[in-house]
Amino acid sequence: MATVTPNFNFPVPQSTDLVKDGATAIAALGTSVDTQFVDLKGGTTGQVLSKASNTDLDYSWVTTDDANAIQNAIVNAKGDIIGASANDVPAITSVGANGEQLVADSSTSTGLRWQVPKMVNAVINGNFDIWARGTTFSNIVSGTFTADRFKSATAGTSVNCNVTQQTDVPNASSEYSLEVKQLTSNATSVTDYNIRQPIEQFTILPLLGKTLVLSFWYKSNKTGSHAFRAIGTYNTGGTDQTGTFTVSAADTWEFKTISITAVSAVSASSATINDIGLILDIGFRVSGNGFSSISANDYYRISQIQLEVGSVATPFARAGGTIQGELAACQRYYYRTTGTSGVAVPTGLGQCASTTVATILTQFPVSMRIRPTALEQTGTASDYQLTNNAGSGIACSSVPIFISSGVNLALSNYTVSAGIVAGNATNSSFTTTSSFLGWSAEL
Repeated sequence: MATVTPNFNFPVPQSTDLVKDGATAIAALGTSVDTQFVDLKGGTTGQVLSKASNTDLDYSWVTTDDANAIQNAIVNAKGDIIGASANDVPAITSVGANGEQLVADSSTSTGLRWQVPKMVNAVINGNFDIWARGTTFSNIVSGTFTADRFKSATAGTSVNCNVTQQTDVPNASSEYSLEVKQLTSNATSVTDYNIRQPIEQFTILPLLGKTLVLSFWYKSNKTGSHAFRAIGTYNTGGTDQTGTFTVSAADTWEFKTISITAVSAVSASSATINDIGLILDIGFRVSGNGFSSISANDYYRISQIQLEVGSVATPFARAGGTIQGELAACQRYYYRTTGTSGVAVPTGLGQCASTTVATILTQFPVSMRIRPTALEQTGTASDYQLTNNAGSGIACSSVPIFISSGVNLALSNYTVSAGIVAGNATNSSFTTTSSFLGWSAEL
């Protein structure tokens, strides 16, 4: 008596079957195999089997470019990339221009976009790592430099402000932020209440003709429209770009991105090229929008400022690449050496021109942008000293004065009442932790 196979139910004769029964079972087996495997028949060269349904042995012959595969026709040119526009929906990202790179962009249909490779952040010290001049600036006027490369830019009535270094930051990518705060009195008729960075023309030149994106983290107690301005001073005929961004929630860090249309040069015949390529302002600025008055203790904090080529902001990167590189970039514009507790910090080596005056040479750590023309100091003579032949310090009787400089070094005169020997070598140093010397090549 024939039985059936467990998988396909084919009739199979048994050893105990009669001859006639076995022949019948064999015939039934052949018919079943022929019927159930009929889908394997046919096909042409290059075709493959594809499941037609969930039913056993239900197949069809298809080309390799079938409806359930990514179609060859979806790509149109060398370099096209297959992505997805949604779950289970393949889509093409067409090849970009030579030299462009692929970036994620949630605003596009495929979530991908080609753009010009990221150039170095045009904003130096955008993460506020370097504070050579100090970390607290009280009741300052417009044009006062604070964190390296940044200065105040205020206009109106009672707009002097406080600028301080803060450890309140938006994320782990920052150690510090910069805070601008109104004093205890109200400011009125406000047209500017910004931090500002003048950007050198050599930084802006590679950006000419390209669309830029400005990004930063921002926090304020004052909700509403805050403002930015990119002052096009590459040439005196440059075009200002102004606009607003919205602070939605008070006292909350918010990430802002602002598109700046292509920066272009003005014909040299109609304008004179100057050192400054662009002036960037961010803050409470009022230009038909924003605030005309600022109340006591209104503030904003800012971190991770970046200006780069493209229309979508990329993750923040320092202009100098590393902390060391950022410090060197800052020192190209400003160099300050400061006293250290318990240490007589040498400020330079020199020679005694007389029994009371020594000329001291100070080497800059990096070449400065231009030759400094002045020396910054505390205004207190006793903050500085010279070393006599016995190795003892002699306090200065007047503050150090600027003599001359190059881009790599500066000469200063130190004066004491007595105690040094004309023609002998000497060195200068500080006597307090608040002592400092500074040289500026700022824009």
